[in-house]
Amino acid sequence: MDLCEALSGLDIIDSIKGYDRIIMVDAIQRGGIPGQVYQLTIENIKNSQTVHSFSTHLNMDFLTILELGKRLFPGKITEDIVIIGVEAEDIMTISDKCTARVDKAIPGVIELIMRLI
Repeated sequence: MDLCEALSGLDIIDSIKGYDRIIMVDAIQRGGIPGQVYQLTIENIKNSQTVHSFSTHLNMDFLTILELGKRLFPGKITEDIVIIGVEAEDIMTISDKCTARVDKAIPGVIELIMRLI
């Protein structure tokens, strides 16, 4: 899958069912420095007071998609989910390229993924 390819909410469910561990990478808005990398769990997101932006393209946030997946496919959606969020710089411009600061974060994201697997 291409680094910049976005999935709809239902595509996400199909993509994550049946795996022992999920590592998801997405743009996020927490008020940090553009390109800042966060390692989050589902509990971090549930308990957070900050704004998160996971681009599902169906007006459903990731927690809703996850709950739907668990109901549709009992026992097929793992609890072991790590979310790597990269602080977005520009969420209004549609492009197939990342902004410079976000692009610079990609090698660090890859290193983090390698450590997690």
